[in-house]
Amino acid sequence: MFVGLPVTSFCFVAVLAVLAFCRPVKSNAALIALVLWSVFCNIIHGVDAILWADNTNIHTPVWCDISSRTLLASHIAFAGASLRIALDLEDVSSSRVISEDKYTKRVRRIFNTLLCFLVPMLYVILHLFFQYHRFDIVQNFGCYASVRPSALSFVVMIIPALILCAISFVASGFTVHRIYRSTPSEFAEHLSSRSSLTFFSFWCRLTTTTLVTLATLITSIVTIAAQASYAIPQNDSQDTYHRVFPITVVKDSRSAQAFKEESF
Repeated sequence: MFVGLPVTSFCFVAVLAVLAFCRPVKSNAALIALVLWSVFCNIIHGVDAILWADNTNIHTPVWCDISSRTLLASHIAFAGASLRIALDLEDVSSSRVISEDKYTKRVRRIFNTLLCFLVPMLYVILHLFFQYHRFDIVQNFGCYASVRPSALSFVVMIIPALILCAISFVASGFTVHRIYRSTPSEFAEHLSSRSSLTFFSFWCRLTTTTLVTLATLITSIVTIAAQASYAIPQNDSQDTYHRVFPITVVKDSRSAQAFKEESF
């Protein structure tokens, strides 16, 4: 058993729980969403590491259905939350008039909900069209969503994350450009007139969202590619829609080639 996996996951849950009550986090909806999704994912990874330590038994299929789809949705949720933060920072760094009327606040809340929760749910629905098995079980790591082994599946499943991450990088690029066009004191004065953020907290938030976006992009590409490689290529594309219930078991987490298929 990889003892470090569950220990690390639950330690992160404790740290994130503390961060959730910090003023900079709880005052920003996108940051709250980022923390919530991080908590969900770490709990899932911790539980999975314990349940599937040195085994690939099918313990609780319903848990796997929920956890595998939550982890799948998290790729888009992290990208969406990071994009929302990046857009907020870009808006603050600009010279555009910031409107605080009720309509604008309502639109902002809807946009936050859309990016952080609704789009990830739609992504899970999209996955149903490219699902190859009910889910995959990887020894020591637990359950993961299964993706049909084809170039089309990989491209379609990775496009949403690519789009969100690309827009986030562009927004962050505009923000960095504006920062370097002025001196630190000038930008700090600009911030004070448009936001409650200090120059240091602004930089911390910008750095965080950039790193999260980069990590999400890399993780999404690697994970989707790995999920597609676990599946057995089928001869008939129509066969995909008759194989929703079987479960693929990967016996050795270090080798995606050594596995057997079991049905539930």
